[in-house]
Amino acid sequence: MSSENLTDQLRNTLGRLEAALSTVKDALVLTNSDGVVEWTNSSFDTLVGHSRLQSLGKYLPDLLPVHYVSGRAKRSDQLIAKAANGAGSEIWDLAPDGPRRVQEVSWSPVNLLPKPSFVFVFRDLSSITKAQDEIKRARDNLEQE
Repeated sequence: MSSENLTDQLRNTLGRLEAALSTVKDALVLTNSDGVVEWTNSSFDTLVGHSRLQSLGKYLPDLLPVHYVSGRAKRSDQLIAKAANGAGSEIWDLAPDGPRRVQEVSWSPVNLLPKPSFVFVFRDLSSITKAQDEIKRARDNLEQE
């Protein structure tokens, strides 16, 4: 196979991969080891309210919404440092008051040369959290009766 054919095949495969990852419901973002955005999917663009072109080259924590811990606002400044220490995850509450908007944030290093990168996945758990909250409320009501 000629190098021209291989190049065409690679472009085709990358285009198909791009299309496939854009259909994933989870928000995906790839950063370099410094936390600078190198790639996003359309779900990530929706999460942060920016187009991919507006996100590329930006520091990931600067793009992410504020989340809340015990009702107090918290920025995601430590996210890149956590990713540098290995794979992990945490739960973010994006709304201090109801209705709750809950995201599971997970990350993993990707060993690419010459420098490693990080992939971050943001999964919306709001509907699951809402159902859990309703079950707890119903249980509490039954206990009171």
